[in-house]
Amino acid sequence: MANLYLADLLDAPELAMGLPFPEAAAMLARVGALEALLRARLGLGADTSEPESSPNENRWLAPEEAATMANVPRRVVYGWSRRADWRGFTRRLSRKVLRIEERGFRRWLDRQIPK
Repeated sequence: MANLYLADLLDAPELAMGLPFPEAAAMLARVGALEALLRARLGLGADTSEPESSPNENRWLAPEEAATMANVPRRVVYGWSRRADWRGFTRRLSRKVLRIEERGFRRWLDRQIPK
């Protein structure tokens, strides 16, 4: 699993679970730097995910994160994103970038699971 590149992880995020600890830490640092640059490019400001305990926080998920939470493949999340009942908590930042509001996604997911 040595020499795993960021592009490989973007294509198959589940590969990250097989990374040795030092490589995982190094990759996380690289991804953090990339995220900061992308946020600056998109004008999103500083990382808002730090105080995760705040109930008023508006955290946005990448499709990969939402897929992990729902335990489904990423392509299923992209399919769901076209649903009318998802319009209130999804944003297309560009043709290739989708973000999902965590609170809305969790509420929607809770309604989908039969009790």
